Amino acid sequence: VDRKQLAAQLFLQLTHQEHVLSRLTTEVESKLAELWYQLLPVNELGKESNFFELGGDSLLATQLVTLLGQHGLSGKQPLRTLFIHPTLADFASTLSLGETEQLAVLVHQDEQRFEPFPLTEVQSAYWLGQTPGMPLTCGTHYLLELQGEKLDIDKLTWTWQQLVNRHDMLRATITNDNCQRVHEYSQKFKINIDIQQYLHLAQAQIAIQTWWQQSNSEHLQQALSIKVCQYGNGDNYRLAILFNYIMLDGYSIMLLLKEFATLYQKQELSLPDISLTFRDYVTQIKSNEQTIKDAESYWQQRLLDLPPTAQLPMVKEPTTMSHSLFTRRSHNFKAEQWFAIKAAAKQHGLTPSILILTAYAEVLSQFGGGQSHTLNLTLFDRQNLHPDVAHIVGDFTSLVPVAFSPDTSLSTVEHAKKLQIQLAEALEHRAVSSIWVQREKAKLVGRSAAALPIVFTSTLGMTDDLLANTFSGELPSFTPGGLSATPQVWLDHQMYELNGELFISWDAVEDLFPESMLDNMFAQLINLIDQLVDVNKPFICQLPESQQQVRSK
Repeated sequence: VDRKQLAAQLFLQLTHQEHVLSRLTTEVESKLAELWYQLLPVNELGKESNFFELGGDSLLATQLVTLLGQHGLSGKQPLRTLFIHPTLADFASTLSLGETEQLAVLVHQDEQRFEPFPLTEVQSAYWLGQTPGMPLTCGTHYLLELQGEKLDIDKLTWTWQQLVNRHDMLRATITNDNCQRVHEYSQKFKINIDIQQYLHLAQAQIAIQTWWQQSNSEHLQQALSIKVCQYGNGDNYRLAILFNYIMLDGYSIMLLLKEFATLYQKQELSLPDISLTFRDYVTQIKSNEQTIKDAESYWQQRLLDLPPTAQLPMVKEPTTMSHSLFTRRSHNFKAEQWFAIKAAAKQHGLTPSILILTAYAEVLSQFGGGQSHTLNLTLFDRQNLHPDVAHIVGDFTSLVPVAFSPDTSLSTVEHAKKLQIQLAEALEHRAVSSIWVQREKAKLVGRSAAALPIVFTSTLGMTDDLLANTFSGELPSFTPGGLSATPQVWLDHQMYELNGELFISWDAVEDLFPESMLDNMFAQLINLIDQLVDVNKPFICQLPESQQQVRSK
């Protein structure tokens, strides 16, 4: 049976199936429907409408919960409840009408634009994690590579200079007192691109890797660096762009690439003005004191129940390694395969991210002795409190811990639904982050035992259409390669959608693990993802013999 083909057919049936929708009858249902219309690509809603079947995901769910309070709707643990009761009528029945919640109003403070302001919790962790003497130190960088036969260096330089002038965080540096400061326009932030000539592509790739390793070994502050390698007869180019995670999160990088492609191809175009800065956002966003207190209480109660990170076999003790050298494994699922997986998720009211997270957690458990474990999940937590929040660049990253307990009696969909509910609870209490949780747990079990160095990062639902059909024509195209690095991280799973395909990569500290283990783990993940089109069965997988031998030792 071709499961992918069956799932693709099912997705088409679900997409084009005409549902008989019952008319909304209560004021709460009508108010809720108004919010769903804002968030979901739908023209008609009824009592039976399912938030996740209509394209909702965890990101849209958190945005919906924020909107509830603004429109006088409230309920107990609404995010968790939405995942349990995703139909409009069922979810509406858990809500009540009350007073409209007054949220913060963000305003641009031009007179303070170039004054220092505090690092966020994650920025501070990234910066301090690079301190000499710390284990597994490295830069916080994301390397992107593009390749093509045409590249206008003058136009490339001009375009990126426009973006540096446009976005404050491309001109930011970190001060000695753990703050950051945006600088006014100056020669210091003038884009200079040096072109190097090489005989062939392999030499260009080696040069980029050497440049990457050198840059990632230094305590660099600049948000952006660019290297151009020209090779062959002079008409071939390899373009490498190095982004600094301290200044830019994953969504910000995608946004910059979108604007770069737009301006490079249409220099006469003027991008819309941005009336807010990252500094405005960071200094004005304040969590409710009761919300913080509730989150701290929730995580305090869970400290001893949270299992440790996956107990993967290691050949080196992480605390003895002074510097991290990352390597990458990557795979992309073609549109048909990815379409089928999304069909399976939609059929069961799951988000595609949760299905992939379930497979990832299962692989970590298998290679970690079949034990329960906790991983760090990356959030791009932009609160939609100003029309331009989605247009500014910066590091909006936060982290939440998510635990996984393997159970062979559960089907894949049952595992995923269990994980989805847990994620909803974690998001309900994201007012304190995983960094806080690890710090508190370290007081009980020690720093090493409390650390969560295995990460899951997904921009699905955020950037799916942002770069669609953008890099075309005279622009170089995305190419295999690239890499990322984060201090004190062992393994980072990353994924995004582009032009209908799913791209997955693992960036890991190779020297920590037994030879070939990461290859086997990644192959096992791809195998499990292939099985996701039939989620009513448990995962079918077996630990490779070589890894069974490692485990037995």
